[in-house]
Amino acid sequence: MTEFGNMNVENMAQLVLMRCAEDFTIQGTGTPGAFATKKDIDNAKETVKNKLDSLSDMGEMEARRIQMAMDRLSKLMSTLLNLLNKSSETASGITQNIK
Repeated sequence: MTEFGNMNVENMAQLVLMRCAEDFTIQGTGTPGAFATKKDIDNAKETVKNKLDSLSDMGEMEARRIQMAMDRLSKLMSTLLNLLNKSSETASGITQNIK
């Protein structure tokens, strides 16, 4: 499950805007204080889409790093288990030789 869970597109867009507000500004084409034009809205949509894609890519990279760390941990645990088994076999062999 992703960080976004079951969020809809509007909620994800709001999250992107909140998390990345300091990273970008959207320049309007009209005069200050005027209504937003279609071009302004299209620019804002494209900017939000690009930021969402960027966050998604970062999440995928983080998931890959976590998976690689888990694989390394699994190999380490397997190696430790093998060492403990060999140690136990050696101790049992010594015990049998003493009897």
